[in-house]
Amino acid sequence: FSFYLGIPILLLAGLFKIATGDVASVQGGYLSVVVGIIASFVTAFFVVGWLLRYVSKHDFRAFAYYRIVLGIIVLVLISVGALA
Repeated sequence: FSFYLGIPILLLAGLFKIATGDVASVQGGYLSVVVGIIASFVTAFFVVGWLLRYVSKHDFRAFAYYRIVLGIIVLVLISVGALA
């Protein structure tokens, strides 16, 4: 539920930055920024909704395995010099 409370604040903060011209080096004009904000909002809304439904029916085991596997991959990449 607390995720949904942040949506209006983040949306208004983004719109305020656009309105005050505080967006650094916008390439493609403000339309691309507005489209990006809208796409981010819609995507986050559905993903957070899905995540809350998933967690209410399942546990965090899948996420724990994902983090362990990702951590091992990152450690291997660091050890072979692929990541600095």
